[in-house]
Amino acid sequence: MSSQVIDEVEMQPQESFTREFSSPDNEFHYRPVSSLAVCSLVLGLLSLVGIFLWIMLPVALLTMVLGGIAILSIRRWQGEYTGTGVAIAGIFCGAVTLAAGTGVQVHAFQNEVPAGFARISFIKDISAKPFVSDRHGAKVNPDVEALAGKKVFFKGFVYPTDQHVGLTSFLLLKDSKECCFGGQPAMTDKVGCRMQGKKTTNYYAGRVSVAGTFRINPNYAEDAQNALYVLDCEIVEPSHSDF
Repeated sequence: MSSQVIDEVEMQPQESFTREFSSPDNEFHYRPVSSLAVCSLVLGLLSLVGIFLWIMLPVALLTMVLGGIAILSIRRWQGEYTGTGVAIAGIFCGAVTLAAGTGVQVHAFQNEVPAGFARISFIKDISAKPFVSDRHGAKVNPDVEALAGKKVFFKGFVYPTDQHVGLTSFLLLKDSKECCFGGQPAMTDKVGCRMQGKKTTNYYAGRVSVAGTFRINPNYAEDAQNALYVLDCEIVEPSHSDF
């Protein structure tokens, strides 16, 4: 009899533990994190580069869209998935990048033109102006000719040569196509830049800003390294904005 009582007493804690472990109150439920929410956060963190590199701004917009879709999806599945906080964090990163990156570009664009110079567009105001013809033959477009003698500021790409430092002159192209692939730029697609005084500059691989006095070359001769349009260049520097 006493042996039976002892066995019952020894069994009670084990049974109690088993009931407690299997209690519905302590049941463990796993809910997977929404993959869209995770993608939104990862892209949001990557998009922060867009504060300084405008090409990443579309990634910030995509981050916000994915984050919004993730939140709607989580709500639609009614507790089957989690990750609302993750999606919100991704949206926040995207919003910060979009606002800050746009602000940086706008501020740089508004303040990059040196005092005394007028901003022009290489593509719209020079390259897109074709030659005109009269009874004397082809001549420079009047709109481009009107720039002669004016102090202007515009952007382009330095044509690469064997010399990378201490340049006293160089060709500036409207875009990087001919620059990168060895093409022959058209007469209206290049400007010969001549550093003034004892100034020199170095080769820059990206977009550069130049400022100086625009002129028409009276001694132009058809040559790959010669230019019809020239700039008495006072300033050469990497562009502060990408527009």
